[in-house]
Amino acid sequence: MKLRSVALVGVVCLAGLGLVGVGAHAAFTTSTTSGQTITAGTWPAPTKSITHRTITLTRTAPAAPMASITYPVDGTTYGSDWTGMLTGTASSAASTTIASTQVAIEDTTTNQWWSDSSFNDALQSFVGATGDTTWLLSLGAGSLTSGDSYSVVAEATDSTGDVGPARR
Repeated sequence: MKLRSVALVGVVCLAGLGLVGVGAHAAFTTSTTSGQTITAGTWPAPTKSITHRTITLTRTAPAAPMASITYPVDGTTYGSDWTGMLTGTASSAASTTIASTQVAIEDTTTNQWWSDSSFNDALQSFVGATGDTTWLLSLGAGSLTSGDSYSVVAEATDSTGDVGPARR
């Protein structure tokens, strides 16, 4: 009995997709018009080369909000010229807005954090600053100890909940 037609498209697709390599053995069955089936075995080397292209898609995460501290100035010693106010700015990606800014202040001499009334917290604690893109936090000279050093951390939170820190 003679075969009338055989569809080899399936073989080409399998090899082209890398599902079956050239020279590999795989069972491939197709129907013919006479009702017979044919099973392919080893395929010969292709006469045309196949070019594969790799496309890498990367997703850029939205920019985290940023907080900056404008006062006090890093590395500066203050005395009677202390203004009593910590200030800074915050910004976010164009698609979000600043929801809040928080500030944590550490007396690095005693390793105590400001708890919104005194330096008595052993763990870093944040207090809310006033404002959003321009923020301020009052800290009178009476709250500071002469001769001690302090570190300030500001965090901005955007409207999607992302947090971006700054340290001084």
